[in-house]
Amino acid sequence: MTLRRILIIATLLAGAIPVTIALSEWKNVTPTKTKPSIIKSKKIDLEYFPLSEGTPAAVKVTGPGKLRIITRIVLTNKKKEAVYGIVIIKDGQERKLLSRTAKHSTAKVVDSPKTRLGQPKTITVNVPTGEHEYQALLPQDSKHAGFVRFQFTPVKPKTKPAKIEYIAFLPRKPQEEVAIQIREQDYICYRATSDAPVELEVIGPTKVKVIARLEFDFSMRGDKPFRVQVSENDHVVQTVPFVGKVSGAATYSKTSSKVIGRGETFYFDVPVGKHRYLITTPDKGTSVLLRFYLPQKDLGNEWKPSQHSSNMNGSADLVPKRVKPDKG
Repeated sequence: MTLRRILIIATLLAGAIPVTIALSEWKNVTPTKTKPSIIKSKKIDLEYFPLSEGTPAAVKVTGPGKLRIITRIVLTNKKKEAVYGIVIIKDGQERKLLSRTAKHSTAKVVDSPKTRLGQPKTITVNVPTGEHEYQALLPQDSKHAGFVRFQFTPVKPKTKPAKIEYIAFLPRKPQEEVAIQIREQDYICYRATSDAPVELEVIGPTKVKVIARLEFDFSMRGDKPFRVQVSENDHVVQTVPFVGKVSGAATYSKTSSKVIGRGETFYFDVPVGKHRYLITTPDKGTSVLLRFYLPQKDLGNEWKPSQHSSNMNGSADLVPKRVKPDKG
């Protein structure tokens, strides 16, 4: 190993630690058939490759990911800055001409210390899935020479969260059922008041989806605030405030003196084990229509201790397996 190479390695180890941490996800990519030059910038030695008109600097990378193309132009005639163009070619076909302005930099080419360089200018390219070749070169009739280096980082493809299929879930005891229609689809809801809660038995862990609709009487005008409360063993688990608005899509299946509010949705978590919840409204003189859903994957949750009551989550028998949202 030559003395010069030893000095370069020592400099990198001594001064590049903060940069290594900042750029840990970016890896240098070396162009093929090109001899590097060492450019010293802020006591750090970096490998750059010639940037010219005729011979492109080319790299191959496998996406998806991001490719950094970092260029430094050579300043001539003691100029303090220069405007230059750079051509980026993808897979030998897609060609883009970009313009950059660079001011004088204190960085030096180790083999040619009198060469005056411009500040580094970075172009970031989104690399699609698969192997792709990117070339960088100066446009024809360019009055400049330059240097280029490449860095690449892979990007994990974005995955959509799994869609949760919800199934309608029946209350524990027979409640006051109310049949409604939404866009010609029939639904059964359960009426709850401050004096008559709806009781729900659920085996966790799971998450219960609740759709609540305020029932308006003809004396009500405009929007009306209301609340829905979930409790277990006289302990309030959750109280959710809403502003009730008259629904433009939902109607009673039978003639009623009330008007249905739009559906308001909330969720509450159920820990491991069997739980009995009371769902009601704490607002006196108010009634709400409730409908419950469980994730389909949790319908088979079982509770092992021997008890006479149901030991498994079950769905409503009279609803379709894939329930349409009853918003409206």
